[in-house]
Amino acid sequence: MNIPDREAFIAVVETGSIGGASLRLNLTQPGVTRRVQSLEQSLGTPLLDRRSKPPRLTTAGRAAYDQARRVVQAVRDMTMALEPDGEPQGDLRVGVTAALGDLALSEPVDRLRGARARP
Repeated sequence: MNIPDREAFIAVVETGSIGGASLRLNLTQPGVTRRVQSLEQSLGTPLLDRRSKPPRLTTAGRAAYDQARRVVQAVRDMTMALEPDGEPQGDLRVGVTAALGDLALSEPVDRLRGARARP
């Protein structure tokens, strides 16, 4: 089961466009398109009618959207339930230009590192 493909499909439906989904997910438009196509291929049916602008859900797409939302939410719920003290775990990756990173992110990142080092 590929959760990122489902998340991309959900984002397209909820934003109404590939472009909106790419902004929400911080992916390129072709990346979002590939994920949705991958989901369609794995399910063996088109989920979006791309002939219309914005793309509309097919009958299968409506059913898939409801199920995908449940699956993605269940995965999020499981992740939150297993995190100690409800604290997020893992790496945080932020992509910014070097100038903006130096200017705006040095102090907050240093504070995060300090908080993380404390027991």
